[in-house]
Amino acid sequence: MNKKNSKINEITKKFFVKSNFLSKFFPSLVVLFIRKSSARRLDKLFLDISKILSIRNFIDCGANVGTSSFEAIKVGLNVLAIEPNPYSFRNMIPNASEHFKKINVGLSDKEDVLKFYILKGINSATNASFKIPKNLNEYEVINVPVVQLDKLIKDSEITDHLFSLWVDVEGMEKEFLKGAFETLKNNNCVLIKIEFMNRRNLNDQFWSRDEIEYFLNNLGYEAIYRDFEYSAAYNIMFIKSDFVTNVSMEIDDAFTDIIKNINILNVSTHLKKELFKRMKKIVIKILGKRLGNIIASYFGSKSSQKEL
Repeated sequence: MNKKNSKINEITKKFFVKSNFLSKFFPSLVVLFIRKSSARRLDKLFLDISKILSIRNFIDCGANVGTSSFEAIKVGLNVLAIEPNPYSFRNMIPNASEHFKKINVGLSDKEDVLKFYILKGINSATNASFKIPKNLNEYEVINVPVVQLDKLIKDSEITDHLFSLWVDVEGMEKEFLKGAFETLKNNNCVLIKIEFMNRRNLNDQFWSRDEIEYFLNNLGYEAIYRDFEYSAAYNIMFIKSDFVTNVSMEIDDAFTDIIKNINILNVSTHLKKELFKRMKKIVIKILGKRLGNIIASYFGSKSSQKEL
């Protein structure tokens, strides 16, 4: 795909159209400032669009403990949560019901059993992946079955009505998309949120962001919004092109909500807070938790005051 024709590049630039000075000279600071707010706004837009289009079903691919599933249930969606990590699966937030089903399996482009790497001492899906980590000795390794999404939901009624996909597969985007080809082709699949990973092992045969966008474009999807959640990972929302005009006002509002707060005062204030947090961590690491919190409390840290 020609980057000049990338819709993702267009929507990225749109966040900074009214802050040319800041984004030109301090791009990293602006991204740091909108990191959390853009992620929250993307999630809100996803659920708003789900209600407007009367989407009925929600497939949470890489559900972790089901936080996103829980939010989807709250707005009236029927949820299928799919999570490979057995620890996260057992700790899912939503309770089993007619509106919530869960499956402990990984998603790929073929049926297989793969090695799954879980960071020792952290049993959630955080930092867990099918991709071999560089510091292998810090990870627990277990065998997890994987299957194509197409095969997993082939006989399910979930695709009989409008449905959406929420995809967080930790570096398995290529395999997931290839194994979900028929699902994505389905006319009832109208909305997708997918996480993109920046940091890769150079030996991995992964799809770039442009390749994924090209793949989804060919199936009738168009990128409409993104966040800047982390430097190593961020989310992009796609919608079937035929539905863009139906939700154009909501999309514009989502951009406006972020853009209107980007100014020198807000960005500099946020930077000071971030620097203070980082300095606090360093002080606590060097001097210990109690003494570190005493010092941070002296300089106005409310969280440290609660710790004492």
